[in-house]
Amino acid sequence: MICTHRQLSAEQVRAFSEGDLYAGFGPGFEAGQAHVRTPAIQNARCCWWTGCSISIHRAALGSGYLRAVTPIRPDDWFFAGHFKNDPCMPGTLMFEGCLQMMAIYLAGLGYTLFAMAGVSSPCRGDVPAAVSRSGGPTSKELVCEMFVEEVHDARCPCVCGSTRHSRRLKAFHARRVGLRLVPDWPLSSHQSFCAKPRCPRPWPR
Repeated sequence: MICTHRQLSAEQVRAFSEGDLYAGFGPGFEAGQAHVRTPAIQNARCCWWTGCSISIHRAALGSGYLRAVTPIRPDDWFFAGHFKNDPCMPGTLMFEGCLQMMAIYLAGLGYTLFAMAGVSSPCRGDVPAAVSRSGGPTSKELVCEMFVEEVHDARCPCVCGSTRHSRRLKAFHARRVGLRLVPDWPLSSHQSFCAKPRCPRPWPR
């Protein structure tokens, strides 16, 4: 199942970030309503994208393209701590936005539809080359574009491509970025179930 939408609204992106796959991608993703913890992107203030133009294809090189836009406000939370008296957008957050775009792409291809739990992880062996020129509080919006180069349909599906952020000039460019979906266990998000028991004395040998 592939997402039939070519435009995801702010509400759809927010729904996906909160784990609602069906509300995020629409018809064909009804099975996602039964998910206990669907693979998703960061939510709340760490969800970067208020709207996303998305093109989904399974074909060869250069077939996939995504474009997302998020507004920039002088009072955005990251400006307060990066840097003192010289506020700018952290390059690590711009890279996080790139990874979220890739996660949206994988989900739009239907790879998370029958995954009751999973996490997105950078592909091993791929070392992206990134160049960053951060935006400041006077920037009006941030545009992210992703050019898909490869999609690997395997036990851990993976998408590879190049991404870039821009305001009026190129602000961030990362080549050969890879993101894969790896299996996880639903209870891993509940630390109370996963914490190791505390032992008051050493275990007997």
